[in-house]
Amino acid sequence: MLILFAFALVFSNDTAKRGFFGRSMLIATNESHNLEVFVSREMRRASTASINERRLTFSGLIASNNRVNRIVRSVYFLNATILLAGLAVLAASQKHGLYRCNTINVLFDEEIWEHAYVRLPDDSIEARLLIYSYFNGIYQEEGYHDGYPRYIEQNKNDGTKFGSSVRGAEIIYCDEIGSWVFMHPDILTSPYGEEENECGWLWRSHETQDYDLLSTTDGAWEAWTGEVKHLAFVSITCTECWERSDCNYHGHCGEDKKCICYESHFGDSCEFELPCQSLATEKALAMGTFGEFVSFSFYQAPQLHSKSFLL
Repeated sequence: MLILFAFALVFSNDTAKRGFFGRSMLIATNESHNLEVFVSREMRRASTASINERRLTFSGLIASNNRVNRIVRSVYFLNATILLAGLAVLAASQKHGLYRCNTINVLFDEEIWEHAYVRLPDDSIEARLLIYSYFNGIYQEEGYHDGYPRYIEQNKNDGTKFGSSVRGAEIIYCDEIGSWVFMHPDILTSPYGEEENECGWLWRSHETQDYDLLSTTDGAWEAWTGEVKHLAFVSITCTECWERSDCNYHGHCGEDKKCICYESHFGDSCEFELPCQSLATEKALAMGTFGEFVSFSFYQAPQLHSKSFLL
């Protein structure tokens, strides 16, 4: 966008030199000042200077107000309007997340905080064991924080938003420390919240001003376990698709940027193959018959949410 803006400035200066904006701009952009210094052999320290200002003649330049020049100026202003409108559309699209991933999958390292301070529904504080990997799953962009996108934890069963009774974890940008941070509104870093970490961070990235959260996986994060744990790693990947290759060619990309997998595969990117749903026993194989099978069915786990970290 900055390149386009610079190009527009250069183009405007060039057209002004050609007289598209009238005589005043023509004179101002073509005016030249020459400084000539003459030093005599006898007096090397003495010098005289003369400034010669070149006056323009308007023959052959586009400074007249004839019909052709009016058409040329109209075309220029039309192009400038289209360029500025395009820049405005690009800026608005970028702000609304058109060019970045809106749904991400987050996998935390196996880090544990043995005495996490948890705010209960009655606003009391209780120390409990916190296992960060319980917050693995899908995070959806919802709104902004400090001018950056905010990502909210989603339901682990179906990837949808939690109900009003459950508050999910968040990944936000903390302007106070210049880092992306993982936090939860019900997990405190001090017993009564009087000495909280900046933005209540539980994990934080290296310092960055990058608008793209995915870029932070290039370096190590830091985790809070009652103290700062360095070299903690987190995997953040985009779960959206744009073409069949994003679905590993085992499905196709839907209109909502989610993979629609074939019956033989499953997963956010159709990366997993469905297991065999029935197995023959050794007796059946020895007899050469396949009448005896052990059938399997998929177990539907109970609904999980962000409270499941409390042990």
